[in-house]
Amino acid sequence: NPRDMWIPLEPEDGADLSWKHHRDARRLLADRQAGSSGWDLYGASIRGRAHAKEAKYREDDFALGRGNSSSPWHVLVSCDGAGSASLSRYGSALVAKSVASFLITRLEQPPPQLCVPDPSGPSEDGVDTNISAYPVSLHQLDSGFHHVFESPNLYDELAMRDLFRNLFRSAAWDAVDAIAKEAQRVARPEKDFNSTLLIVLFRQHPVSQKALVATFQIGDGAIGIGVPNDSKMNWKVFGTPDSGQFAGETIFLSRRVLENEDTLADRTRIAWFESAPIIFAMSDGVSDPRFPSEASLDEPDGWQTLWDNISPTLPIDWSERESDAWIEKLYAVLDRYDEGHHDDRTIVIARPTMSTKDAERHG
Repeated sequence: NPRDMWIPLEPEDGADLSWKHHRDARRLLADRQAGSSGWDLYGASIRGRAHAKEAKYREDDFALGRGNSSSPWHVLVSCDGAGSASLSRYGSALVAKSVASFLITRLEQPPPQLCVPDPSGPSEDGVDTNISAYPVSLHQLDSGFHHVFESPNLYDELAMRDLFRNLFRSAAWDAVDAIAKEAQRVARPEKDFNSTLLIVLFRQHPVSQKALVATFQIGDGAIGIGVPNDSKMNWKVFGTPDSGQFAGETIFLSRRVLENEDTLADRTRIAWFESAPIIFAMSDGVSDPRFPSEASLDEPDGWQTLWDNISPTLPIDWSERESDAWIEKLYAVLDRYDEGHHDDRTIVIARPTMSTKDAERHG
């Protein structure tokens, strides 16, 4: 039995700069008083069989964020540390935490809710989170957000896209700066912290209940969005993975990538939806076995199968939402055996809050 080959081993104590849990799960639940408005956010990450067999740490990480206003911004972040980078497990956590914190704290008042990695090891107190080479004001995005829904003919969609592109670039720069400071502190090259970066930023209009979703992607993995349409779901991939000449080859967050104006615009996508959609962002450990080619990402059946696997793990009733039973169920979905695919697996999910009846329609 080939599964018998994959015997999990533990890393030696003190063998690495940054210790990390083999599994992690977090959630941010919508305000109960919001009723059917908003999203519940879930995230889970597990160590892959390949790393477990070699007594290595999980290299993936993620973050969730939501503001505290009456119509808050939400953020999902998924990061996959480079297998060739010795401190990528710490780099992915640092990138996820920096990006989520940057976005939400700049878009929301009062202070936001954050579910970010808390890696052991070096302190990040010295990181200057105010560095922003491409500043975007809260007023600009707020004005654009409301114009899009209230007076769409008066607002240029391209201008809104540019705002998000610069916002995402600023958040990514903040993460690059955080890595640079940490690399200098521990006398290691920045490339030792290499990580991919997938961001989803979204918000629902308080009156129309329409939703705006913006995404940004550096590296592999996948972002998908599902919108209910009568008795079925319409699925769409919402990002283009970076792939190289060889299988498993990709690019990682770096200054060079952020300075490339020719490709930066293509990394940013924005769309408006009539109702709050279901949103996924995931590392390639999840996407590769389910979408074996880039073309298959455009096929809705794969996304529907993924949702059919995941939706039963997430609680529907308000009375069930506080339970932690979903964690092991979602771990089990991530840990399914796929021949030839044994990487770390991470997924972040935004599911609209809904009644049981609505949930059955989504499922």
